[in-house]
Amino acid sequence: MSIPANSPPHIGTGKLVSADVPNDKMLNQTSVLLPADLKHMPESQSKMDDLSRNDWENLSKYRKLYQQEEQAKQALSLLEVQKDAPSYGFRINNYRHCLQSATMVMRDGGSEEEIVVALFHDLGFVVCPDNHGEFSATLLANYISEKHYWMLRHHAAFLNYHAQTHPNSNGDEREQYRGHPYFEYTADWVERYDQTSIQSHFDTAPLDYFEPMVYRIQPPFQGHPTPSCTMSSWIEMLPVKNATGPLKDAYELAKTPAGTVDNVMRVHSQRPHTMVGHLTLYRSVLHHPNNTLPLWFLEAVGVYTSLLNECEYSFTHHCANMSRLLKDDKRADNIESALRDQSPEKAFSGKELALIRYTGKLTSTPGEVVASDVEAAKSFGATDGEILEVNQVCAYFCYSNRTLNGLGVTLSGDAVGYYAK
Repeated sequence: MSIPANSPPHIGTGKLVSADVPNDKMLNQTSVLLPADLKHMPESQSKMDDLSRNDWENLSKYRKLYQQEEQAKQALSLLEVQKDAPSYGFRINNYRHCLQSATMVMRDGGSEEEIVVALFHDLGFVVCPDNHGEFSATLLANYISEKHYWMLRHHAAFLNYHAQTHPNSNGDEREQYRGHPYFEYTADWVERYDQTSIQSHFDTAPLDYFEPMVYRIQPPFQGHPTPSCTMSSWIEMLPVKNATGPLKDAYELAKTPAGTVDNVMRVHSQRPHTMVGHLTLYRSVLHHPNNTLPLWFLEAVGVYTSLLNECEYSFTHHCANMSRLLKDDKRADNIESALRDQSPEKAFSGKELALIRYTGKLTSTPGEVVASDVEAAKSFGATDGEILEVNQVCAYFCYSNRTLNGLGVTLSGDAVGYYAK
């Protein structure tokens, strides 16, 4: 078909259009809301073009709550719907295959992440058989390690090794990945947990046994996700252990006081010179001894910038940093709550409040920043140098947030917070 170019959009009138197409019996009915005390958007807003900025802010706010309630439940329903599906020859269907694989991992002492990976590894086998590994990897991408993401994407090629007598299978397909850091793990996983989970006589745990684990590894963005339950990034991050040359040198420079390299730096591993540049900028704007504003406050600037940019990674790290530097959990919680509500006046006053408001505007609407925003900070005693410090910290975090969000970098493997507890 050709999409009509000059035809008006399809906007309902609340009436049946024709008798030749059946009606879904839900005309003029609205869907249940979550939470229940919300109000539906008016019918007059029939297109996304009609929504205001305030509408979008409200929708974004409640979307997080919606995902918290629905995300794991709907993922599980994708598996549960297969419960009574037939098999095409195997003694058990795909539903029981997935449960059996998860049970095997559980009995070997696997972590909850490892069990959930097994539970969903063949979720899309029926609906997209040729790329079902990518289906599962994408579904779990934000909640699992880089190793498990890679394994899910490629496990079907490794399974072919165990189908040597299949007339249409390439038993050597996995060889294209030999030498990859996760090759051996994937080969071992498939041999032990995938090719064996076809037995009707294996004692298998039911789906409801695994449900709490799925909910626990799918936390919404609340500022404190579980670090071990997130994928590292959408591009390959080269291992620290095997690094040589410029990459090794860059990793040495990037090590935290704990001796680790955070993913915010590791994501630069394909181009080590950008890691060095990022590190230099970060340390100069946030950790230079000539800064005069308190470090906890500069961290708060980074927290607010990251929150407005919806950067879970930076928000989590630097909220922890702010809290540890303040050494006052109650105040740290009050600041976090005020910033989440975009009501900084609940936690700041005077110069600090003016600088935080400047940060918010510079982050969200940089084209609308005017001289009076700077003058407001000066009127409360902020010096030009202090304003520059805040400006640079905010600008750095906007750069870092976009690097992290744009490459899907998460907290997997990081020790959250730069400073010792």
